[in-house]
Amino acid sequence: MSRKKSTKHRPEIRQWIEALRRPGLLQATGHLMSQATDDERTRSYCCLGVAEQEHGCRWVHQYSHERTLYGQLISFLPLHDGETCDWVLLAGRHAPNSATLRVDTMHWLGLQECDPYVAIRPGIVSNYPDGTVRNLSSVNDGLKLPLFVIADVIEAQPFDWDGVYEQAQRTLSAWLTESGLK
Repeated sequence: MSRKKSTKHRPEIRQWIEALRRPGLLQATGHLMSQATDDERTRSYCCLGVAEQEHGCRWVHQYSHERTLYGQLISFLPLHDGETCDWVLLAGRHAPNSATLRVDTMHWLGLQECDPYVAIRPGIVSNYPDGTVRNLSSVNDGLKLPLFVIADVIEAQPFDWDGVYEQAQRTLSAWLTESGLK
C-alpha cells in the first residue's frame, strides 16, 4: 500500500519522514549507524541516524564492539564536509554519547534538541494507552517502535515542531482534550 507523502512539515522533515519509510531499511539501537564487519548489507540506522544520512553525512568507524552472527559489530560516527573524527570530537560538534543528532543536523531539520521530543498519540504504544512524550532515541531504543511507525509519529507532530519537551507535552495535552481523555 502506498502512503501519501507528508506535506505539512518543512522539506527537510518531510525528506526524513519519507526516508524512515523506505522498504528494507534495517533498524539499529544504541548507535546512529552500525554494521557487521565490512558488510554494507548489514548497515542499520536508528531513526536519528536516518536523519544524519539524509543530511548528507559520511560515516567513519568510531569503535568496534560485541560480536554478532555476522561478525564484529562496528559503530560509526557521522561527519560532514571535510571534518575529521578527531576534530569533531574535540570541537564538541557531536553529542558525547554519539547517539543523538549533530548540532548542524539538528539546525538543518529546524529543531532545538539533539534528541528531539515527540508526543505519541493515545493507542500507539500499548503500555501508554493515554499517549506519552518521549525523546526519539528512547522511542527507537526503548519502545522499539519500527522506523515506519516512528515516521508516523514524527508526521503527527505540529507543523512548527521544534523537538522541545514542552511543545510535545502541549501537543499530547491537546490530543487528550480533543479525544475526551482529559
